[in-house]
Amino acid sequence: MRAGISTVIIPKLNEKDPVDVPEEAKQKLKFVPVENVDEVLAAALEKDGATEEGGSASPKTMTK
Repeated sequence: MRAGISTVIIPKLNEKDPVDVPEEAKQKLKFVPVENVDEVLAAALEKDGATEEGGSASPKTMTK
């Protein structure tokens, strides 16, 4: 996908709302519905589909 984005985190309450994303892109993206910040962090910091136990985020996902 463009800019290397493969996962989109969305609010769980908006899960049923139509997303203005082309169907082809929807098939390639993973949408993760979340209810709170803890779930956002878990989804954002997971690596290869599983969170790292006691690990740290890769430099690519960390921001200053």
